Amino acid sequence: MTNSFQLRLFVGWICAALLTFALVCGCSNEESRQGDPSTKPAVPMATLRLAYRPRALTDVTPVVLAETTSIGKTVRIQLIPVATAQEGFARLNAGEADALAGMPLEATFAQMTSASGAFKYRAYAASVDTKGAGWVAIVASKESGATKITDLADKTVASLPTDQANWLLRRILKKSGVAVDPMKVVRYSPVNPIAGLRSGEHAAIFGPEPGNAMAIAEGGVVIARGPISELLYGGRPVPITASLVSEEFVKQHPEAFREFLDLIDGALEVVNKNPEQVRGYFGREKYGGLSGEVVKRIELPNMLRPTPEVAAVAREFVADLVADGLLKQAVDSDRLFLADK
Repeated sequence: MTNSFQLRLFVGWICAALLTFALVCGCSNEESRQGDPSTKPAVPMATLRLAYRPRALTDVTPVVLAETTSIGKTVRIQLIPVATAQEGFARLNAGEADALAGMPLEATFAQMTSASGAFKYRAYAASVDTKGAGWVAIVASKESGATKITDLADKTVASLPTDQANWLLRRILKKSGVAVDPMKVVRYSPVNPIAGLRSGEHAAIFGPEPGNAMAIAEGGVVIARGPISELLYGGRPVPITASLVSEEFVKQHPEAFREFLDLIDGALEVVNKNPEQVRGYFGREKYGGLSGEVVKRIELPNMLRPTPEVAAVAREFVADLVADGLLKQAVDSDRLFLADK
């Protein structure tokens, strides 16, 4: 009995020791796995719906993403083509898009003043006008004989058909000493920007690409590049369009938002390193079907992240819009141009 009892006691002790060892090792392994980043659950893939105008060159990064890469580790960019800025804002406000590329700044500010609640978007990039260079220009027809802005006195000049562009053109002419006749500062057709140059109705046009390249391809003369920056804002980069992202998306998907910015940076790197490649996209029908002669003359937009300098110029832009009646009330543009990272 004694030996049997001792044997059972010894076996029980062995079993208890083995069980304790298993529990300790199991907990240790579990703690080790929890502390190992490689075993942490993967961040779920988020879809960012980006509305853009395929034939507009105010922000070319959506086109670059479509043609290179629009999928990362944490974000998938779903491109939504829209015909107009108005359609883009409608989709954004209806929650049918999470981001919107290349919107005129004046229209963006108007949205901020008309929003029933807080304006729930921020700019992740801005296309800027740069002194002496870039995608915004005044181009005169060869027949007009104009080679500088002062030559446009008493001639009809057409702007991109937006309130912002028409207002900027009038300011540029006035700053250059050209008497502004409101009847001679008109707007060109968005369908065919150079129709008036061809017919002789317009001596020059003012606006972004591809209108300028179209005019130059037919003998037009560039009389000013980057005139907004040079003549109105002391040579500083002037935000003309803003590309927006929903604050809700930023809050709900911070990792995906950061990677989205990285993808945008990658697209901008493609623009800077391979501009001919990017220009070539706009020869395709879905992006405008521009002729080879036009494509090779396109100036791509200069895009910047929100910076203190961009924000400062935007504040002046708002003050000027309000002073001239294009905005009914001032807006806090600093809410728009927040530093992303």
